[in-house]
Amino acid sequence: MGEATHRIEGSFAELGVDERLLAGLEGLGYTGPTPVQKACWEPGAEGRDLLVQSKTGSGKTSAFGLPVLARVLDEEPQPKQPLALILGPTRELVKQVARELTGLAAGSDVEVITCYGGVSFGPQVDAFQRGTRIVVATPGRLLDHLRRGNLNLDACRTVCLDEADEMLSMGFWEEVTSILKRLPRERQIMLFSAPLPERIQRASSQFMDDPEHVDLGGEVRTVLGVTHKLYPQDTSMSQTRNLLHMLEQVAPTNAIVFCNRRIEVDLVANFLRRQFWNCTPIHGDMPQKARERALENVRGGRSRLLIATDVAARGIDIRGLDAVFHFDLPQDAELYVHRAGRTGRIGASGLSAVLLTRSGGIKTRAIKARYAVTFEETEMPDKETSVAAQAERVIADLTAAGADLPLEQFMELAQGISDSPDAAQAIAYLLFEQTKRQKAGGRDRDRGGASRSAGGSGSGLTRYVVDGYEGDEAPEVGPIAEALGLDADQVTVEASHRGGWLANIPRDAEAPGRAELTLGDYEVALRRMKPPGRDRDRGRRRR
Repeated sequence: MGEATHRIEGSFAELGVDERLLAGLEGLGYTGPTPVQKACWEPGAEGRDLLVQSKTGSGKTSAFGLPVLARVLDEEPQPKQPLALILGPTRELVKQVARELTGLAAGSDVEVITCYGGVSFGPQVDAFQRGTRIVVATPGRLLDHLRRGNLNLDACRTVCLDEADEMLSMGFWEEVTSILKRLPRERQIMLFSAPLPERIQRASSQFMDDPEHVDLGGEVRTVLGVTHKLYPQDTSMSQTRNLLHMLEQVAPTNAIVFCNRRIEVDLVANFLRRQFWNCTPIHGDMPQKARERALENVRGGRSRLLIATDVAARGIDIRGLDAVFHFDLPQDAELYVHRAGRTGRIGASGLSAVLLTRSGGIKTRAIKARYAVTFEETEMPDKETSVAAQAERVIADLTAAGADLPLEQFMELAQGISDSPDAAQAIAYLLFEQTKRQKAGGRDRDRGGASRSAGGSGSGLTRYVVDGYEGDEAPEVGPIAEALGLDADQVTVEASHRGGWLANIPRDAEAPGRAELTLGDYEVALRRMKPPGRDRDRGRRRR
């Protein structure tokens, strides 16, 4: 099913959409154009520059996809020379856009090629050499190919920037402008975004020719059906503990927690896991395999919370979100409205809950003034209330998890334990053991592996130094595995004879040479060790 869940007007045939694309639209579930698709079709197909503001979920991918496809349908693909280029900030968004365009082009012979980092160059080079009409890419990897001569843009007549507010930010500006300078003088540029701050509109004037504005801003600025709540931080507790109290009060079934920095994503996720919240972190520093596993957990309903930065959440469409939480408020007021708009869709009610820190007052005033958002100030739940809610949630989760298990043999013993004055101590121990298993992804098994490999670097193993960890106990295996993009049973840890800790992985496992993560209170770097060279060892013996 495509994004066609919004009001439709007329038919695509009436707009003049090519018959070869009508079959693809039907296959994706569209029965008629959404407002943004209708507004963009004619100017886009005619090759005019477009500056479009429309929210995520409004059908904007097809709004630029249809004109792009219409302009390349009858052109012959040339080796290494795409006719159209679509740029997005994340690999997930690139893949999502490519899937949509491939579906739209199902009735034609148009092939859509993706180009993003974290994977081998070889298959991408082969695809370019075969020839393609459309490339969907992240800026960094595309620029690598351009500099290596694997691709050129001499024949490219249409470029679209999806999530343009991010693409024209400082993080991507240099790469994007370098790509745009390689385009022919006669070209079409389309910018699509949900939030479209004034700074982005000013920046676009440097390379767009009198663009036509399609402003469906009412969809962005009016977040209907969403309740906005402020939770002033209780300064006697940490920021993560305050967030926990908010979550326990709201008890969301499916939610996103937004953080401004990648390091906060890991910090929040690790803390919430220790509180028995099933959550998945995602940010740009995670290896590709780890990101893909995280998205599978979210889309498969195996994770209740997604902890994400704004950039990482782009292109991730999670249906049925009942709440979004702001661990930090964003710098841009419009970005807050974009976050809040992820919930309360298609007539459903939603909640946007803000953890209000000391620095947040100025930001909330800007949001109120610009978008007439009404915030309800809500008292932070106290510790007793939060613990009671947490206990109720954990009991419900454990009961549901054991519903289909043969627990009858343990019920009599469990009842006896519950009647004991030491029941709380016993339950606390079981919870402690459970959190260890959750965090380590099977840490008991991993410890066994570690002791077997502790005698040396050993054949078949790659070692990492765990820099920055100063805890008394062995570091948790689960977060280390996640940072390396591996499964927990592929990682073991051991004490180094020089002091500190080492992490071991199979030598044939694909993992980055360096990774950063948070382990408890420590900011940690994993640094791959060079294997000892035999020639060097023989040289020492000769000396």
